[in-house]
Amino acid sequence: MNAAYNYNRYGDNLAHKKRRRFFIIFSIVLLSLLGLGAGLFYLVFFSPVLKINEITIEGSEVLDKNDILQTIYPLTHDGGTFILPTRRNILFFDEDSAEEQIRAEFPIIKQIILKRILPHKILVRIEERKTIGTWCFLDSCYYFDDEGVLWGQALKSSGPLLLIVDDLRGNKDNIKKLNPDLLRGIRKSIEGVEKLAIKVKKIEIPENSLTDFRIYTITGYYILIDYSVDIDKQLSVLDIFLKDKGKNFNSEYIDLRIEGRVYYK
Repeated sequence: MNAAYNYNRYGDNLAHKKRRRFFIIFSIVLLSLLGLGAGLFYLVFFSPVLKINEITIEGSEVLDKNDILQTIYPLTHDGGTFILPTRRNILFFDEDSAEEQIRAEFPIIKQIILKRILPHKILVRIEERKTIGTWCFLDSCYYFDDEGVLWGQALKSSGPLLLIVDDLRGNKDNIKKLNPDLLRGIRKSIEGVEKLAIKVKKIEIPENSLTDFRIYTITGYYILIDYSVDIDKQLSVLDIFLKDKGKNFNSEYIDLRIEGRVYYK
């Protein structure tokens, strides 16, 4: 009599072997992924491979590089997201935040570029504002550039090559940028009078001034100009007036604020 083969038992064994093989493969893959994840986690957050260890400052002429480094240093060391030290990792370095803090700390900086250079370096390239003069209020003086941006405490006598402006309208500690029309008028007027061989000593803005200012000359008299009126026409009238009066002319002031007229004393 022939023995009957139990096909059901064979199928169960085959299914069991397949499940076991799948479980082994799945476990190997899962452990590999967990190991890879743990390795990447360590590499990113705790390994020195991507740690920021060099900060290079380029372009500083007036600013001390160490001052800039002290501002950016806390952004590149321990601390960050939750308890993870993301700040020291170059992949997580926040250029926008660093730029914002540096600009706030140093108004003299006109342009700034921050660049990550893998694996360890941060490059900070800056362009400083070029000082054209000192702007003095009642109790304080500041440097300013051709855009009218004020920064830093300055001495009133900051050098013969710098324009000096005495603003007598009151203390303006909250001003960070000058009136562009006023500054444009002052610079254009100075350029014009110097073409007439008149040497400028300083600029003064009277206490109750709205749109006028005074150009003090090294010969002693001052010129009153209104920057809301065509400055070229005011200077043209001044040129005609001085030629008419001759080289020996001397006065206390010359007033050009009324278009087409000259008043003097």
